Amino acid sequence: MKNKLIRQGDVLIITNESMSIPEGSVFKKITVLHKGTNHDHYFSSGEIFETFIDDKKYIKVLTDATLSHGRGASTEHKDVILKEGLYLVQIQSEQDHVKKIKRSVID
Repeated sequence: MKNKLIRQGDVLIITNESMSIPEGSVFKKITVLHKGTNHDHYFSSGEIFETFIDDKKYIKVLTDATLSHGRGASTEHKDVILKEGLYLVQIQSEQDHVKKIKRSVID
């Protein structure tokens, strides 16, 4: 099954129909997906839960959700609608091979 990729700034959301997680995984209800430098990626609607498995973040969307960007004046990215389902969330970073450091992508 082919992955579906959804991007909002430095947040990459991945899903496909065959994605699964271990049975019995514990989820916590969330409203903020990612707190960036001077901005947030947050859910302005929907019912969303998160869990971490092997250092990977998964979210389960129980009712269609709107992912919004910024708070206040910063709304540089369009809202993203996530349908009910399971998603893998990755926060993008970049590698400086000369300095041998990993750093966050500036959003």
